[in-house]
Amino acid sequence: PNGIGKALEKLNESDEDVTDKDGKRSKRGVNDARGNDLIFTFDFSYRDDVTFQHKETRPDAEAVRGTKTFTVQPSVEYEVNKNFALRSFMSYRNTNPYATNQFPNRNFQFGITLRFKLD
Repeated sequence: PNGIGKALEKLNESDEDVTDKDGKRSKRGVNDARGNDLIFTFDFSYRDDVTFQHKETRPDAEAVRGTKTFTVQPSVEYEVNKNFALRSFMSYRNTNPYATNQFPNRNFQFGITLRFKLD
């Protein structure tokens, strides 16, 4: 029909099954054995939540509640093999309140997780 259709037909023809050196059938010579995966995730958030109280006698508004929160949560996971994985994580949260009767708060957590799967 058109040039794009012909190109897609050629791609489908070249995507036929191939036998690798171990005798396994796979597409384009790639076998299904899982390798060692390294997965890195990075979560970041910033939240600004404030409530103001307006009075008729004062020209400016007063913050009566609310916080400014900054959070960072990176983690790294490494699959040693299909049954064993290691994960390292860290979490940092900084909270600054707008109200004068509350205190700033900082939390820091870290750890290592070992996962062993029985199949």
